[in-house]
Amino acid sequence: MSQNLMQETKQLLNHELPQQAGIHVTAGEDEASLRDMAELLLDYDMDPGERRIILGCYWLLLKAYRSHDHVHHAEVAGKAVLDGDFLLSFYLQFAVRHGFVDLVGDLARTNKRIQIRLAEGSRSATSQLHQRLTRFIAKRYSRRYATTQRFKQVTYDVI
Repeated sequence: MSQNLMQETKQLLNHELPQQAGIHVTAGEDEASLRDMAELLLDYDMDPGERRIILGCYWLLLKAYRSHDHVHHAEVAGKAVLDGDFLLSFYLQFAVRHGFVDLVGDLARTNKRIQIRLAEGSRSATSQLHQRLTRFIAKRYSRRYATTQRFKQVTYDVI
């Protein structure tokens, strides 16, 4: 099921990315992180379209970070910087266009911290994005079957 969500999100992003940018979204090295996020999103009670948007935002940020990571290779440095910056600005447009201004605000400080740590050479900085996004999702959405869990607790309390 998470594979379907990833495929649908990939199609959405590739459809919305301007063709002249020459950027195509693939999972690549981030496939495990994307799959984990997709599985997490499926655990929450939300509209399927919202899942695709949140996963799309996560995907765009990971791809932007990965693009900036190639800056250390002189032959692709210029394109890597431009692609990474474009992806960061596209993430903002994508999130706002789909009604996730609160997500942008919630991730702003974390996003900046990650950019700084990556520039300093940290390789584990992107795990902060996963943690922060997980908190955002938990705050905004309820887990599936949460009502069932509360019903069980009430039943135990009565017995």
